[in-house]
Amino acid sequence: MGRKKRTVQKRYLRRRKWAAVLVALVLLGGGGIFYQQAHAVASVVSLDVNPSIEIGVNRGEKVVYVTPKNEDGKKVIGGMKLEGSDIRVAVNALIGSMLREGYISEMANSILISVNGDDAEKNAAMQSALSAEVTDMLNTGSFQGAVLSQTITSDPETKRLAEEYGITEGKAQLIRQITENNAAHTFEELAGLSVNELNLIGESGTKSIANVTSAGTASERAYIGEAEAKRIALAHAGVNEGDIYDYEFEMDYEHGTMIYELEFDCAGSEYEYDINAKTGEIIKFEADRRGSGP
Repeated sequence: MGRKKRTVQKRYLRRRKWAAVLVALVLLGGGGIFYQQAHAVASVVSLDVNPSIEIGVNRGEKVVYVTPKNEDGKKVIGGMKLEGSDIRVAVNALIGSMLREGYISEMANSILISVNGDDAEKNAAMQSALSAEVTDMLNTGSFQGAVLSQTITSDPETKRLAEEYGITEGKAQLIRQITENNAAHTFEELAGLSVNELNLIGESGTKSIANVTSAGTASERAYIGEAEAKRIALAHAGVNEGDIYDYEFEMDYEHGTMIYELEFDCAGSEYEYDINAKTGEIIKFEADRRGSGP
């Protein structure tokens, strides 16, 4: 009986040992699945001002990675460790850094928020939530922010351009839309501009940027303004404001700088001006005699 009892005990111990191994394997497998889920990127949020930063987010809206796309982006991130934090916490921290470093200010107040991922409904909800939060954050200081937001429809050309010019896909998509509105622009000439400059160009005159939600107005504090540009043009043409008609005005980017384009008619002549938006210098002037006026 003693030998039989010892045999039974050995079998029991072996079973417990294998059961423990199986439990460990199950736990290990479950832990691996959890790890994969925690580090699987479901959406990519990009922030563009002049600093450009991409944030990988998992399905629980926790940050998986934060990647600067340029040197300014590196400066904004600094020593912050944002992995594992909620996307809203990470965005608030990055916007706060941009404000402290002067990248967002009353002189250049625009930011672009882009969301890219496979779940369109989730992307739209995240876009809306982040846009509202950043708008509130920027409008509590000494100036009003201008927040552009969009979801990204990934395609090979946008991805290629983003990689070629070292920018986010969000900024690449915005630039492509501006160039589609105005064939005079090239992607190359606009790629180096800040989001505030792109915002001013994209929304100037009768133009608008498709598929982009906009809150606030881009700052023109760094420029002379429409009223001063108009005064310069009228003085150069030697005409009075009350005598002109068919007046048109918009901001654009030409000759390697931001410019004001003004067109107006007076006494049967059509006038066109390109004026440096920062200095007030007349870059281009044309006058065409057309008739006797209205």
